[in-house]
Amino acid sequence: MVPRCLHIGGGRLSVGPKLKPGCLPDSVGVVVTLIQDSEGAAAIGRALEGVVVWKHLPFSTRKLRDVLPVEFTYALEQLMIDLWNGSHVHVHCLEGLHRTGIFTYGLLRMMGCDQFDAMDVLSMLRPESARALTTPLREWTETTIRKGFRQGWSGRLKN
Repeated sequence: MVPRCLHIGGGRLSVGPKLKPGCLPDSVGVVVTLIQDSEGAAAIGRALEGVVVWKHLPFSTRKLRDVLPVEFTYALEQLMIDLWNGSHVHVHCLEGLHRTGIFTYGLLRMMGCDQFDAMDVLSMLRPESARALTTPLREWTETTIRKGFRQGWSGRLKN
């Protein structure tokens, strides 16, 4: 199944579950993999080498306390730059639910969507991700981004 793609910030955004060989959406320039190496991330990176820009940002919803707010916020900033530069960014985790929902919601919030619009856009991209993004996960995302700003993310974009 080809994931839905929305135009946002000058680029395009799509989200979904773990990529399968040969199932990369057309025109994707950046793939963001949110899964651990133990879940097959390294194989995805090898398969995408020389094809697209691959960004590996592993985290676990079981260990959200281990996510560093500055690194999370910086990763979102880098994807904002990719979108603003016209790239097609594809975000995925294993099932395309919780991690994909958290990360995409955070990206949309940082790009200026309010909470309701961010959820609406996520619902358009992948309804399953929006349903999986529970209130506690949305609150964690909001808090983590705020902490990222306070702990050193300047808010000034760097190319």
